[in-house]
Amino acid sequence: MSHLKRRSFIKALSGTTLLSVAGGLPLSAETQSLPFSLLTQPYLQHPTEDGMTICWIVSKPAFSWVEYWEEGDSAKKVRKQSIEEGISLAHNTVNRIRLDQLQAGKRYFYQVFSKEIVEFLPYKKTFGSVVKSAEFSFLTVDPGKEAISMLILNDIHDRPQSFAALEKLVSGQHYDEVFLNGDMFDYQTDQQQLIDHLIAPCTGVFASEKPFLFVRGNHETRGVFTYQLKNYFENIGKGPYFSFSRGPVFFVALDTGEDKEDDHEAYYGMAAFDPFREEQAAWLEKILQTTDARKASYRVVLMHIPPLSFGRLAWNHALP
Repeated sequence: MSHLKRRSFIKALSGTTLLSVAGGLPLSAETQSLPFSLLTQPYLQHPTEDGMTICWIVSKPAFSWVEYWEEGDSAKKVRKQSIEEGISLAHNTVNRIRLDQLQAGKRYFYQVFSKEIVEFLPYKKTFGSVVKSAEFSFLTVDPGKEAISMLILNDIHDRPQSFAALEKLVSGQHYDEVFLNGDMFDYQTDQQQLIDHLIAPCTGVFASEKPFLFVRGNHETRGVFTYQLKNYFENIGKGPYFSFSRGPVFFVALDTGEDKEDDHEAYYGMAAFDPFREEQAAWLEKILQTTDARKASYRVVLMHIPPLSFGRLAWNHALP
């Protein structure tokens, strides 16, 4: 677009429906020609005692919301949209709506809605059709539980059929949530890969009713779409590394970065994982001194690459 003059460029943007706010990525001509639709079923993120984040993707820019209600109380449906600094987040295709002020250990039902925005002008909005999901449910975190069951998956490497095959191995056994521990892909290409190789197979098995948390493996740092990954997921604390408690267990999730040294020729001078790991090591030393960590019967560290493979780095002194 460098050939456009500034005024012409601004004028073109004021009436366009070709841009997705999330990530600022243009929608393909093929996508524009398709009917407005849900590209994914909703998937659950960031589970806490008092909240849950619901994500989904639609084919064209839209205004979206969630309707939810406590189990047995469908007459009191609540409508929730994302609002920041006084305005609704809209004209986007990747949706992430936080349900908060929920009750711990309760089941909630929900349904997502998106209304196509055909025209988005400063003083005029034209809307198209509305699409909606089926009704799903989830449980908020119960701090009083005496046990926790978590399904942990890693190294799927662009084999989406593996999600159902691996989950089938625990068929009939209860699990509360899922942790994706890196290398879901060989490298990042585009949104369609993300849908076909992770989101769709996960919602097909569990992710619309059981939340998952996701940290990068070394293969999630490769490819042009790696810069967009954070637009599609929301971890506890909304960061790449975090901690959380479940029953008697205190969990720490770390992002171990790449598997080669920062100055390796493969990175073309664009890697700085050593400082990032040292930042996490300093954070880890502090977090392990918190009351939640110290009172826990068990402490579990979730990370893609074992710390001993980074003998010269800062992990060893930080781990208990």
